[in-house]
Parts: sequence; structure tokens; C-alpha cells
Amino acid sequence: MKRCVFGSLFVVLILAVVLAKVLVTKQSEITSPMSPYDINQDGKTNSLDCDIAYDIMQGARIATPSMLERCDINSDGLVDDNDVCLIFEAVLGGDQT
Repeated sequence: MKRCVFGSLFVVLILAVVLAKVLVTKQSEITSPMSPYDINQDGKTNSLDCDIAYDIMQGARIATPSMLERCDINSDGLVDDNDVCLIFEAVLGGDQT
């Protein structure tokens, strides 16, 4: 019975590439800066962040102190319609900084 050496090497090479990609991806997730508009800290600025800020502004959601701080985008000490609008504009405009 002959074994295909090239097939085994190909499998090892594919596994090495996948492992390297996973390690690089995990490292970039750890070191990438968080967007100030990413209220739920899921790595994305999207409509969920708007919903959370709106709910907090309306009193429909109980927020932790750190979440209140993240929702206060303009740093005026309040989570109000100005903050929700800033998050909404970031989502529409794609501003991720």
C-alpha cells in the first residue's frame, strides 16, 4: 500500500495556513481600538448600538455606569437625543473611529 506523500503535505499545509489565519485574526481583535460608537462592544457600529442608546435615553433599558459613559458620545453628562443622533450618523456614514 502506497501513501500519497503530496496529499499529506497538502493537508498539513492547509492546516498551517488556517491556524496562522486564526492566530492573526485573534491578535487583531485584541489589539484593534474600539469605536466610540460601539455601545455594545461587539466590534461593530450598527443599528444595535443606536437601539441601545435610544432605549437608555428613554429609560427602557437599565444601563451600567460604563455603558452610560459609552452612550454619552458628546461627553455632556447626559444620554440624550444628541448622543443617539451622533451614533445614528456614524452608522449611516460608516464612521468607525
